Amino acid sequence: MNRKGFIATSIIYAFFLMFLMMMVIILARSVNNRILVDAVKDDVRDAMEEQDSFINLILEDKAYTVGEIISYAGETWQVLQNKTDSAVLILNRGLTQTEIETYIRAYAGDTIYFGTCAGENCQVRYCITEDKGGEYCYLNGSAYRMPMWSPTVDEIQTQNYGQTLPSISTNGWFQNHQHLQRAITEGKLIEMTFNDGFKNTTSYVRLPLSTEVSGNTTFASTTPFHTVNAASANQINLYNNGTVSASATTTPAYVRPVIEVIKG
Repeated sequence: MNRKGFIATSIIYAFFLMFLMMMVIILARSVNNRILVDAVKDDVRDAMEEQDSFINLILEDKAYTVGEIISYAGETWQVLQNKTDSAVLILNRGLTQTEIETYIRAYAGDTIYFGTCAGENCQVRYCITEDKGGEYCYLNGSAYRMPMWSPTVDEIQTQNYGQTLPSISTNGWFQNHQHLQRAITEGKLIEMTFNDGFKNTTSYVRLPLSTEVSGNTTFASTTPFHTVNAASANQINLYNNGTVSASATTTPAYVRPVIEVIKG
């Protein structure tokens, strides 16, 4: 009986040792796999940071010519103004259909919001053509909300103002542009104070002022485009091939954001 008991105990211990060995092997492989995965993650992170480092966030400290084409933050821009320590840049394209749709929550076939969308560039109205509850500026006879770049909730609810579609799409595009947001973090961009026709506003992004583009055909590559300042409560200013003219608030045009970048 003792011999049989010894054999049974030996077998149990042998299986137990095999079980322990298998668990050790499994744990070792698990640890090794985790190390390999972490290494891959580090490689991917390094590659992303290395790729991001190629994005130019430094504007050369020199005099620029108005209309000059430059690359900055992964985009192509035209020089709108040359200043001593900075340069004002306008995006050398219009915002795309996808970029606009994302933020105004409408599709390009909806003519209440959009005009012509050709290729990558898409025309959007300053104000919608039908009342949608007052969120956006709207004009139709006596029922209207005056177009403002960035109205407060109180101004929308009690003072008859509405935010413009170019403002909504421009600000959404800018706030979700990782390279431009990094430029703010690194102190490369300047907050601009401008007047939208009704009040002064301070922001890192805007549209061109009528006075910046009027009489200059340099920016005619993507026209017509919106300017930031409305001409009146029921008219906007549009740039088209060197000329700025007052148009109805529902007139569609391209959206070309503007930023100011510190030199050096």
